[in-house]
Amino acid sequence: MQIDHSRSASGNRARGRGRSMNRVPGTGKEARGLKRRSGRGAADRPKNPAQADRHREARRRTVPARRTSASAGRRRGGRRSGLLKARAEYYVAAAGEGQRLYTARDGNGVPLRSPSRITLARLYVNGILQPPDRYRLRRGRLILLSADTPAAGAPLVLEMVALRLPRSGLAALPPVRPCIIQANPVNKPLSSSYAELSDKKGVERPMPPSLIKSFMAASSVVAGTVTTTTTTSVVDTTLRFDTVVTGEMIDTVGGNTIIPAASFRTDTGDALTTTLPVVNPGGYYNVYVNGILQEGALSSLTPTGLTIASDAILPGTPVNLEIHDYTSTSSASSSVPSLTVSTTIAT
Repeated sequence: MQIDHSRSASGNRARGRGRSMNRVPGTGKEARGLKRRSGRGAADRPKNPAQADRHREARRRTVPARRTSASAGRRRGGRRSGLLKARAEYYVAAAGEGQRLYTARDGNGVPLRSPSRITLARLYVNGILQPPDRYRLRRGRLILLSADTPAAGAPLVLEMVALRLPRSGLAALPPVRPCIIQANPVNKPLSSSYAELSDKKGVERPMPPSLIKSFMAASSVVAGTVTTTTTTSVVDTTLRFDTVVTGEMIDTVGGNTIIPAASFRTDTGDALTTTLPVVNPGGYYNVYVNGILQEGALSSLTPTGLTIASDAILPGTPVNLEIHDYTSTSSASSSVPSLTVSTTIAT
């Protein structure tokens, strides 16, 4: 019996190919196919020096895969490189009367940093945060630019914050962003901010608005008494003069009786050699005709004499003049307060 070896050989070769792929990978045609599929076969090798240079340049420019923060932390001993370090310093000073320039000597000794060395600066006046156009920070100087100045003794607190990347075996990096202290630009075309205008030569500096001040509603209640004691010393200085009416003193045409000053005698009986005294404010005078007090509207007194509005007075009738003066009167008052003031401030 004859056996068809060609068929069996072909079948064995087919089966042998299957067994070789499973048993011995990387040999024969199958191995070469795998190399070509992996990208490292002869097809990817450079064929000339120029292509080899381009190949090396492409490999050099290839960006490596980014490591996760967790793997980076494990590689660096648990420290995460993405965190920032912040350093805050606080300059504290008491405001002076009308003072605009402050230095380290005016405060608590903390130096005033240059804006290029810090990331953020904030100024608090009496606890109120101020906009950046109200002040200017320079190295070693703090300048207030507002139209008014804080009240004397008001606290000024300048917060200076510097953000830096952590050290990773290298020197510390500069601040993430330099501090820029200036007003926000005006939202108009072709306009400049306050900081730009204040630096231009020949342009008058416009003063920014006033400082922002705190508002508190307060109500007060006053209770108690005030005891006042007044002591008055009344001094009545009295001057008396007398005379006798004569016929020459009676003016029948005008209906008056005019007594000149030289006709009077003093309270001691001596003739008056001077004019009659003037009645000072607060004082008064009385006129007695034949011992009877007359109405005030019937007489008028001047330094030269006394005029009585009547011609019915007979010659020989006595007339008395009495002047009262109170210019030496004094008064003194003293008060003893006993008050209680309760103030409620709503913040």
